Amino acid sequence: MIQADLHIHSNISDGSDSLEELINKIKSSNVKIFALTDHDTIKGCKEIIDKIPEGIKFIPSIELTCKTGSIKCHILGYNCDCKNEKLNKLILKGKDLRRKKLETRIKYLQEKWNIKFSQEELDWLYSRETVVKTHIANVLVNQGLAEDNLSAMEKYINGCKSGDSRFTIEEAIEAIKAFFPIPYKKLTSSKYLHEVLQYIHPKSYLHRIHKELL
Repeated sequence: MIQADLHIHSNISDGSDSLEELINKIKSSNVKIFALTDHDTIKGCKEIIDKIPEGIKFIPSIELTCKTGSIKCHILGYNCDCKNEKLNKLILKGKDLRRKKLETRIKYLQEKWNIKFSQEELDWLYSRETVVKTHIANVLVNQGLAEDNLSAMEKYINGCKSGDSRFTIEEAIEAIKAFFPIPYKKLTSSKYLHEVLQYIHPKSYLHRIHKELL
């Protein structure tokens, strides 16, 4: 049976592994098909393409952070066209929104908790392709203010009203529907999902969630 993992993040967004580390893990786990689905960025997809070993199929993908009304959700787009103008325009919009959110959070931490950031720490945060509160939590942990990321977020960050950086479902779907290869009708068929699941790595997040839905 061919093993696949269609939901992988790198440290370009909120994952912990570099692209090189991911490739090594994929080789050692015997995965033959994988998708890189970083949050709101395809930078990793562009950079990893030249690192794919022979015999492994790579699917450039993205996970868009979205909302519909008051509901927060994520939409996965597979087989991305990394040169797609509409997708890249949406990614730039998201990057700008996240940067403003970062500025709000830094100001909140300084004023509410009197937390100081070194220039090196600020440079690192602003250099992130997709900056999220996990990255800020990493800095707070390194400063010795919390034992782990979760504690840092709960104590220092979650109380900040930082605004909304999510895309609407409509604009997310518009950006990905041109290159999404599987018709929606097929995705809603249990028979089709059973067929897809046999090719998905049993330890993957996607496999666990879909097994629960069937």
